[in-house]
Amino acid sequence: MKKLSATEQILYMKKLADYLQIYGWGYSDNNIDLLLSTFLAPIPTKDLPDILKQIYAAFDMLEPEENCYLQFAKMVGERYGWDAHILEIGGGVFPAFAKYVDELQQEHGGKGTITTYDPWLVVDKLGNVKLHREAFSYSMPVDSFDLIVGIMPCKATETIIRKATLSHKEFFLAMCGCIHYELIRDPSGCMMMSRLTYENYKREVYALAKKQEADGFEVREEYAKQYSFKYPIISSRVVK
Repeated sequence: MKKLSATEQILYMKKLADYLQIYGWGYSDNNIDLLLSTFLAPIPTKDLPDILKQIYAAFDMLEPEENCYLQFAKMVGERYGWDAHILEIGGGVFPAFAKYVDELQQEHGGKGTITTYDPWLVVDKLGNVKLHREAFSYSMPVDSFDLIVGIMPCKATETIIRKATLSHKEFFLAMCGCIHYELIRDPSGCMMMSRLTYENYKREVYALAKKQEADGFEVREEYAKQYSFKYPIISSRVVK
């Protein structure tokens, strides 16, 4: 995070207070307590809770090289093109990734769009981002999109992969650090407690994603620790 003087810290604390006065309704009491207790705390960027990292991004408090939302927006644009019509599932309370995608698409003269779904969105207007304050449903059509993205989408992780595979769409998924239990079951549907580790969960997610290769996609796993992001990134591209 950018080094702040004592005066700047006071100004940013006021900025947080103003932000919460407008958007605090969208945060639980526990999350507000978390924000108030950790804002400006000396926590490594890679370990910041996502709700706080989103606010740091909104306030332009992160150095470019540690701003994973900005760097993922650049990665997606460079990899899939600035004309791509993107569906982001689980955009977060403040959709920082979508904000940067929109700005970069305009900066590069692209014709692409970014549409974001999240039931906890607090903003009603953010540039040209198409905002939907609702959970994305598996039954929703995705024909108008070229790419499905999830940036730490938590419970939507499996939905993103399955929807992309079913619809023959490319996807870009930056995993969260949680274990979500949909995949970790035996054939009878019972939870397999011996497999409830993050390493096993990552393997389950990657194995699910690799199934898309049967339809002519290349699936890869990578890391972007240089951007203060410590979880796997799984993405797919059509083989040309």
